[in-house]
Amino acid sequence: MPADSAGNLDISDNQEINDLMRMMAAARDELISSASARLPSGLETFDLNRWSAVIQKIQTFSDSYIATLTPIDTPQNSGTPLTEPATGVGQQTR
Repeated sequence: MPADSAGNLDISDNQEINDLMRMMAAARDELISSASARLPSGLETFDLNRWSAVIQKIQTFSDSYIATLTPIDTPQNSGTPLTEPATGVGQQTR
């Protein structure tokens, strides 16, 4: 995951995406530093439980915060009916 010169992981203008990326980076760093990282294969029970808890936290954040507070930007969500023609300058076809 690329970071800027200050070490920030903000790769998007969307703050929720940046929050998710920070959570995933923290989970990755924890797994890299875990006892399981020294094993040839598999995860120790403690590391597996910790990893599962972090994944659950990310899923909960995505479901209860992002999906609820940040709806998809579509005409239905903005209150504009789909049958109403779009107005204004847009891409012109030739």
